[in-house]
This record gives sequence, C-alpha cells and structure tokens, in this order.
Amino acid sequence: MKKSQIFYAFCFILYFSCQSPVKTWVVKSSFDVVDSKEKGVFFAEYIPEIKEFNLGKKELIIDNVWVENLWQYKNYNRDIDILDSKQGLVKFENPDTDIYEIEFTYDSVKNGITGNKLSFKLNEYPDTLILNFMYENKIEQKIVLNKKH
Repeated sequence: MKKSQIFYAFCFILYFSCQSPVKTWVVKSSFDVVDSKEKGVFFAEYIPEIKEFNLGKKELIIDNVWVENLWQYKNYNRDIDILDSKQGLVKFENPDTDIYEIEFTYDSVKNGITGNKLSFKLNEYPDTLILNFMYENKIEQKIVLNKKH
C-alpha cells in the first residue's frame, strides 16, 4: 500500500470518528423541558399534584412532565423536521430509576419508553391529564397533572 493511500485512509477514519452520530428520519424526544424549548418543539408543561410516590417497593420522584411535537433530524446538520403529532413525556429525578419496570396508562392505553423517559401519545390537549401507574397489573397510583399557565 502506498503512503498516500494510508494517509487518505487515516484521514477518512479520523474525520468520521470525530463526527457525532446523527440518526436521520428517526422520531426523537427532547432531553428535558429546556431542550424541548430550545429545539422549538415544546407545547406545554404539566405540574403533578403528587411528585413523590411508591410503586411496589420503588420510590419514584417526577422531575418534569411536558408535551412536545414529535420531531426528527432531517439531515446530518441536525436540522429539525417537526411532525404534526404530539407526545407527552415523564422524566424522573431518580437517576437509578429503571423505567423499563414501570408500567402506566394514559387514556386507557399502555404507553412506552422514549430514551430515558416514559412517553404517551396525545390525541387532544386538555388542561388536566391523569396517568395511572400500575403494579402487578393493578392501578397503584393515579397522578393528576395540571397544565402550567
């Protein structure tokens, strides 16, 4: 192999290893309320009537709850494509919370996990939301969330 080929291969590897990976056309969620506002996808913040509660043997503390437009990166420059649908997100304060063990419903539908947050789809945007947190297939805790004005 020529020295120039090795040099170009080295430059190619170096260039692409320094770039942070960006997945395009994959629906994302913001890290928190501040990030959501910075991205321009923020819709509303909700305040829980109860922030701390037990679910089975776990103590959970809700950090924030917000609603944002679904969004995705449309190119490697991190330009954002905002979609028509909205999702609600619940982030917990406890850094060691295993959210994969938390089951909850909104509007009688089981919901999922997006990144390190619980997520739920909204078809309408009321001033009050009710999340039902489940333990062993029974509702253990109802959390009422009021829209922050």
